[in-house]
Amino acid sequence: MGKFLDKAKEIGGANLLFLSEDGEIAVFIVLDGPVEIKGKYGGRETTRVGIPVMTEDGFQLLVTGLRNLRKIAKLEKHFKTHAIEIIRRGEPEDTKTKYSVTLSENKELTAKLLKAAKTPIDKDDLAEAVKSAKESAN
Repeated sequence: MGKFLDKAKEIGGANLLFLSEDGEIAVFIVLDGPVEIKGKYGGRETTRVGIPVMTEDGFQLLVTGLRNLRKIAKLEKHFKTHAIEIIRRGEPEDTKTKYSVTLSENKELTAKLLKAAKTPIDKDDLAEAVKSAKESAN
């Protein structure tokens, strides 16, 4: 890991993965089950989820909505053999944003992520990521 990423982790939030811009893409391997994250958005109570994933940047907690959770859950039988790709389609702050969730066709990246995903999640890293996600939700 580089000094910049180390410093970002020290500051916080580097263990979280959000898709917030149109066209943003994340490719990942699902590592574990989702964690519910309650918060507020626009003054309303919201429920989001944090999904422990392995990305090119290492372990991260993908923070996303319930619609994406259902889309990802439909791919569960592929979790041990395929990377998942999610693409955001919508402007920042747009509550009508759409996401496409598919199996990644990038075999090289998939192989790399599957290999990295064999290392168990550090429970302290997971707890810290969940804590960060809950703090950012409020």
